[in-house]
Amino acid sequence: MLTKALILALCTHTPDPHLHTYITEASQIYHVSEPLIFSVIVQESGCNHMAVNGPAVGLGQINTSVWPYKNLKDPRTNVLTTAKILAEYGADTEYVTRALTRYLGAYNTKYVQEIKDRVRYIRENI
Repeated sequence: MLTKALILALCTHTPDPHLHTYITEASQIYHVSEPLIFSVIVQESGCNHMAVNGPAVGLGQINTSVWPYKNLKDPRTNVLTTAKILAEYGADTEYVTRALTRYLGAYNTKYVQEIKDRVRYIRENI
């Protein structure tokens, strides 16, 4: 389980105080590891639930032109949606690289490697 201290250490923005709870819930529902969900959130928004970059919104920077979900600035909604998308892309299998590439919407080895490195770091420190 992620700790609040680890979340604070890796986020570049002040995270929602319940972020670890939302990640645990999403992991249990969608069977995607907590370190992977959190690593995507750190990579995409630095834990800024108000982040907007074109059509990408919230913690997981969900592309609303592809995934037309509502209320994505709500941290819980965004974490659950991020995990759902990762699960649909197969992140809960051995095809994590492919799932992350699909999540990003483009092939970017640096993006994928940074997330994998962060997942490894988190697993070593929890």
